[in-house]
Amino acid sequence: MIGAYFQVFKQPYATYKTLEAFRYIYPDAPILLVSDNGYDYTNMAKHFNCKYIHYTSSCPVWVNHMGDDKLYKQKILEVYQRFLESIRQLECKYFIFLEDDVLIHRPLKNITDDDLQGACINKINPKVLEMLKLNYSDINPINNYFSGHGGSLYKRETIMRIFEDKELVNTVIDLSLQYRGNIFCINMCFDFFVSIMIYCLGGTIVPLEGHIDCHYWNNNCIIQHQFKVYYNKDMPEDIRWMVNTSIPHKV
Repeated sequence: MIGAYFQVFKQPYATYKTLEAFRYIYPDAPILLVSDNGYDYTNMAKHFNCKYIHYTSSCPVWVNHMGDDKLYKQKILEVYQRFLESIRQLECKYFIFLEDDVLIHRPLKNITDDDLQGACINKINPKVLEMLKLNYSDINPINNYFSGHGGSLYKRETIMRIFEDKELVNTVIDLSLQYRGNIFCINMCFDFFVSIMIYCLGGTIVPLEGHIDCHYWNNNCIIQHQFKVYYNKDMPEDIRWMVNTSIPHKV
């Protein structure tokens, strides 16, 4: 029922520790490991029984504007298309959005049928939702939460339906350009955009029990985000074979 989507770059030890923790809790769950024009994780994917995709062009889930509306929109569309193509390959009802700073300590519990479950720390500006209601009458947010960052739980069927709706995707991007830095964020924030599109199609976003943002080790929670202790650390010699760091980076 639960799988994992994990896009990585060049933090191999953090990637290893995230996969190690997830596999300990979910030994048989499907995992899609995606290298975003980073190191070659073929051997690590085999070790942890992950389906693996290696892209030779960069498409990080955070897009900076850089002063060019046309290029900005193009890059966001690339992010969305790659994400859609990736999760099509996951066979599960829900998937956890893993990142290199996510650790899972125990199995998730009390999973609901909502479309997105996460830490739900922030809320969407009500003006954004009022504006979107002009075109999408199904908007009925429970608490105006937005979520979707590391450790969040996505309902796969809903996310596929969202990203396959090209009209919706283009509408949200165009509105973000029109109101960028006002009621929309200055740069493309993946979790914020996904949350808005979920609401547009009448979906729901709720807190995920036991999911917290925490910089220090905290196994009192179920799943934690922002744990960056393993960043920029060398792979131990006995597992160094799992990653090829010599693969060229293509611009």
